[in-house]
Amino acid sequence: MDKPLISFLSFLLLIELAVLFADLGFLPAHLLPNSIRSLKQQNQKIGHISFLKNKVRKKLDQSIVWTEGKAQEELYNQDSVLTLKDSSAKIKLDGNIQIKLYENTLIVIKAPEQKHSEEGLKIQFAKGNLRSRLRDKKIALEAETWSFNPSENSDISFRSTADKKLEIEVNQGSIQIANKESPEKIIEFTEGKSLSLGNTGAIQSKSITSEFRWDYKEQQTRFYSSAEENSEIQLKWQGSPTKITLYSNSTGSKDYFIEGERKNMKLTLPPGHYFAKLEDEKKVSKTFEFEVLAAQYFSYYSPFPRDRILNQNEHLFSWEKIPNASKYKIEFSRNKNFENLAESYVSDENIKKLKVQNNGPLYWRVLAIDEKGGSYPNNLKFPIYSISEALAAPNLKGIQKSRIPASKQKSNELQKQKPSNLKPKKNKATDKIMKKDFEKTNSHYKEKTNKYLEREEISKNTLVENTKTLLQAILDIVFINQAKAEEFTAVDKETPKKYEYKFEWSKVDGADFYIIEISKSPNFQDLLFEDQSNETSIHWESEHTGKVFWRVSAGAYNGIMGVFSEAMEVNLSEIEVHKKVVQIKKTEIKAPIKSENEKVVKPPQIPLIASKKQKEEIDPQLTKISSHFSIAYFLSYGKAKGFLLEENARYNFTGVKPFEIEMQYTKKSALKKYYSSSLSYHRSEWKAETSSLSFQEKIKEEQIFWDHYFFFAGSWSFGINLQKREFPLRTGNETIDFSSKYLSGLSFQNEFKFNKASLPEILVAQSRLSANGEIIDISGKFLAKWKLKTSQKYQIHFDAGMQYNLRSTNAKDFSHYTEVQIGLSIDWGSFPKSQDTKQNERQ
Repeated sequence: MDKPLISFLSFLLLIELAVLFADLGFLPAHLLPNSIRSLKQQNQKIGHISFLKNKVRKKLDQSIVWTEGKAQEELYNQDSVLTLKDSSAKIKLDGNIQIKLYENTLIVIKAPEQKHSEEGLKIQFAKGNLRSRLRDKKIALEAETWSFNPSENSDISFRSTADKKLEIEVNQGSIQIANKESPEKIIEFTEGKSLSLGNTGAIQSKSITSEFRWDYKEQQTRFYSSAEENSEIQLKWQGSPTKITLYSNSTGSKDYFIEGERKNMKLTLPPGHYFAKLEDEKKVSKTFEFEVLAAQYFSYYSPFPRDRILNQNEHLFSWEKIPNASKYKIEFSRNKNFENLAESYVSDENIKKLKVQNNGPLYWRVLAIDEKGGSYPNNLKFPIYSISEALAAPNLKGIQKSRIPASKQKSNELQKQKPSNLKPKKNKATDKIMKKDFEKTNSHYKEKTNKYLEREEISKNTLVENTKTLLQAILDIVFINQAKAEEFTAVDKETPKKYEYKFEWSKVDGADFYIIEISKSPNFQDLLFEDQSNETSIHWESEHTGKVFWRVSAGAYNGIMGVFSEAMEVNLSEIEVHKKVVQIKKTEIKAPIKSENEKVVKPPQIPLIASKKQKEEIDPQLTKISSHFSIAYFLSYGKAKGFLLEENARYNFTGVKPFEIEMQYTKKSALKKYYSSSLSYHRSEWKAETSSLSFQEKIKEEQIFWDHYFFFAGSWSFGINLQKREFPLRTGNETIDFSSKYLSGLSFQNEFKFNKASLPEILVAQSRLSANGEIIDISGKFLAKWKLKTSQKYQIHFDAGMQYNLRSTNAKDFSHYTEVQIGLSIDWGSFPKSQDTKQNERQ
């Protein structure tokens, strides 16, 4: 019975994986519905993507798959184009029509129904921001409740807001607007108008005035923030507006009111694309469009921090290349904050040879400038020394390695903790004191033990279990104290982790001292050790292992500095210890020697393996019925996909299940389960970002499962289930929602137990077959459980696995989902052990 059921579950899993891999693009496109190649041949070419940035997606008509857009890729009739977060695209259509799409924007391009029709192209504007520039031909634009006809030689901006309003700015030409509920009422707006269209049909109009002007050059439209912080943007303007309206597809719209005659305002903004307008009750400025981008960190190659540069010679400055930087600016300052620049240079490449003009200590940094004049806020500043004369660099000889005995390590630590005028006690004295304490303690325990035995006249053969335990504990204390005392006599009981390294170099003429630097990184940013020595060597005590870089420079008391030597890379782990240290072996613990006046008590010998009859007497709980309660929490990520044939709606969701909790009660003995009942609650958040549902918002759903098992056969459990599930329901144009349905059916579960340490303790395979009228649902999961902690009262497991679901309504509407999950489960109760388990533990 097991093999057919396992084969059936494996077949369902293979089907699910095949659908998932095809949907992710791992399988060839011709295996998916509506091959992309055949669609390209059927559709009419109407333009191409002239430019794109970051994540831009494209979908053909009747296709369920979104593909990655590419520059110069052709566009066809009924194609959909979607820009994701921090992305943009420029589209060039037939008739010299240019359309710019900003982030989170979706459009559908439609050709005229008749090839030689006088009607132009039609753009279905779903959401986001776009700007259309027309020259030779007209186009028509459609929104959910509005239709638009821009004139030739026009420049129009469209923007949808979170409350389903439309913001329109007529920069050039004119536009005709009509509500779809009353298409005969056409209103025309000319250049210089800013419009706000409500979803109820209301239109608000303001004049674009030159009285409100942004105080920025045209190319100053990009600001950068560091990777960990938001960017502080200063908005500057001329005129006397009453508020600033700031809009972003990511954060929505927000108003900032202006008090008095202010001409600037600082705002802290996260990365994104923004549109800002200056307004009062009747007038509005032109929209100021700007970007806030996360700056890419870049490092410096040369010179290194604290390098000495001869200012009469050219020195190489180099740094990491930035892909979208048009030029670089190298700056020098006396101040770390770069409040005043000492000198600066410009380079078109990420390398430049410079002759530094200023003397003394300086800081240098590099600013990456993009094509719009924006600069990266790189906070990396290196200190250097610009000098006119310098001592020669020493030659590095090498490193010697010695192992530090444990006694010296302890002595060094005491020296750090005590004042320098106090001398620590010698190790011999300490050992002598510890031995006396040990002998006194050992003698005390032996005397007490012998008196107890003599007084009670207890023989070895008649010791009861409690007395054995007591005597064993006493002897353990004696032996432990003896072992501890012997450990103090061993100066180097364990191999110390600390080593002493001796760094050596050649002498430099005119040098009074030397400076050594040891770093984890080749650019000497992460220093492990830095010190000064009057000799041509220095000692370094460290536990550090692995690769390090070190260099040395000379110095004189008259102020003349020396240039650093070439850095040497060395692996400390590969250096052999040249000084041998004798290790004192740990003394073996011997049994006490019997004297004339003392008795020796040996630990009682308890048989390790008992007979079956004895074992049953010792373990009466083997037949005891017990129960335990379990609770588990899971975090999941999954993909849901399906289609409604009768309503011509397809959907494809991805999302996180942030909350899934499962409770279970099981009553059993070590030999048999009586019943097991579980209740689980799921809450999911699905996002249709890559689906064909253009107007779909996030969907939240809740599901409840109850499984009750009452029939058991080996490792198999059989029972029934009741479910409250969510099923897709068409609610509007390109949107769906979920409706609740109640299902019931059969549940199957198998628990595979593993004994190897490298495998999980249990692998649970569960499947449900449920129905409700025409609805058929197959679901299940595979869950591996690793034991983290266990006791007689509770067990803690780490859980990881996957869930799957296949369902159909009247064999027409299909849907499925797959998700991966991790979680933590805790079991409370009593856990009786089988005979085999008990025997294994004792062995």
